[in-house]
Amino acid sequence: MVIIKDIINKELVKFLGLYYLNYEARQQGTQTFLHGTLGYTKASDYYGEYLTECVMGFILPKVQQILDKKVRSSFSYLRIYHKGDKLEKHTDRWSSEYTVSLNLLQSEPWDFFIDDHIVKQEPGDCVLYEGEKVPHWRDPFEGEYYIQCLMSYVFVNYLHVDDQIFAPGKGRFLNKWE
Repeated sequence: MVIIKDIINKELVKFLGLYYLNYEARQQGTQTFLHGTLGYTKASDYYGEYLTECVMGFILPKVQQILDKKVRSSFSYLRIYHKGDKLEKHTDRWSSEYTVSLNLLQSEPWDFFIDDHIVKQEPGDCVLYEGEKVPHWRDPFEGEYYIQCLMSYVFVNYLHVDDQIFAPGKGRFLNKWE
């Protein structure tokens, strides 16, 4: 597990956080899925949203440098948590060999438990961990909102990459950073 401060600049983080807070308000939950699984009931979930896909590609060179390994993007996911939401203890699916969890915006801090570690993130901070192997969870949230961008990476030769299998009809973006 590695905590990375300011993987992207603070102004961009704030822009993305405010964008998604407004995006959720305009969508009124129309593009959410998996409601009620893993303990969250009011959270809005957006798989493969265009800006999160770009952020995933943009930080790829930094992820590779930290890991000292050649990895490629697998999928991105955005979740907006609300009061009472929690994340049950779990490990990620096979296409999440490495996960980067980037805090975009929060009404108040919220502990993230990764195995036997407690991670505290401010907007712009991310944590890189082996999502497929290491259990992680969050207790019930007491604030108004917490926006997290989740980006998954796999080894270059790894067979399990979410190119299109979980987003029918969407088509995978072209990642010029790979």
